[in-house]
Amino acid sequence: MQILKELRQGEYDVLIGVNLLREGLDLPEVSLVAIMDADKTGFLRSPTSLIQQIGRAARNVNAMVVLYADTVTPAMQQAIDETNRRRTKQLAFNAEQARARRRCDSR
Repeated sequence: MQILKELRQGEYDVLIGVNLLREGLDLPEVSLVAIMDADKTGFLRSPTSLIQQIGRAARNVNAMVVLYADTVTPAMQQAIDETNRRRTKQLAFNAEQARARRRCDSR
């Protein structure tokens, strides 16, 4: 926990993790998630695992996720499609909330 605190305080620029599947790990400061060998099969490369790892960057509006792979696997494509679906839904929600705030502010 000390390392995470120091990351938040800006003492570290980079934190490298081997497994980003730990539940409850919420780091809005994360601006890049790089998944090495994303096209390899196994538990850590299932659609659900990839979606969860990609989600580690979801709290930061400027974040980026890079999937390093030789080919796009079905698991990768499913994770990409789900991420795009969620992004579209979130952007629509954000746009609606902005309209609602403007209507309230204009009164």
